Amino acid sequence: MSANSCFVAVLIARSHDRFRLCNVTDTAFQQAKGQAAANSLLREHVDRVVDRMQPAEGIQSFDSSEVTYFALKGPVLTCVVVGNKSSSIVQQHGPAVLENAACTLLDQIQSEFLAHYPAEVVMAANKPFQFLNWDRQLTKLLRTAQLNMQKSAASAAPHPSATVGAHTTLSRRTAAQGAAVSGGGGADGSSPAYDALKKELASVHGVMKRNLDDILTRGESLETVSAYSAQLKDGTQGYYKRTVHMNRMRMLQTYGPPAFVFVMVLVWVWWYLS
Repeated sequence: MSANSCFVAVLIARSHDRFRLCNVTDTAFQQAKGQAAANSLLREHVDRVVDRMQPAEGIQSFDSSEVTYFALKGPVLTCVVVGNKSSSIVQQHGPAVLENAACTLLDQIQSEFLAHYPAEVVMAANKPFQFLNWDRQLTKLLRTAQLNMQKSAASAAPHPSATVGAHTTLSRRTAAQGAAVSGGGGADGSSPAYDALKKELASVHGVMKRNLDDILTRGESLETVSAYSAQLKDGTQGYYKRTVHMNRMRMLQTYGPPAFVFVMVLVWVWWYLS
């Protein structure tokens, strides 16, 4: 993988208790963004996404300023894929191609992981990241998804309105629920009731994205302030110890010689008088 990869991190966790099982991150992306910034985007925020997912099963997406988090929750596994919004393919063809590839990739990760580690093995896992040796297969799946995106992008011209259908793939897992709510308003979704429901869902989705961005930004700021506070406390304690030592040495240099001479004079007088 490279810094221009479309997918830069994957996390696999157990669904019922969010127990982390396996993950992989793009080292080139970490080097390009810096270790601290990359860890915040690829690890800390991914953990928050897993903790804040809706209880319903299916695919969910969470937007950030630089990446998009795609999460698939199943009965056994929860998989999170981090998409790079700055990659050249996404910049040229819009986020729809990234979301389509993310949905396919999530299905592949979940099916292949469960084929290699059955559900009873996953449920019996008791060590964090116990299946970390599966990271090679994860890296292989990410590279395959990257190649497939490049092939599909090469055969399709850039479309300026690619964001219009950006969430059609993500809504495929709730298509049956949507049909039930809309009351069978037609396959093409042209009924007024379907259009109103679609607008309402888009509005709610936008609000959820903004709220998540605020939560992630606030959490990152609090963690940064906490780290600075700890560093300041350690530095203050070290400075205090050095100051005490310097004051003692200065007092010894100032009053040590006169005190020594005075003691020697007292000893000499005592010896002389005795």
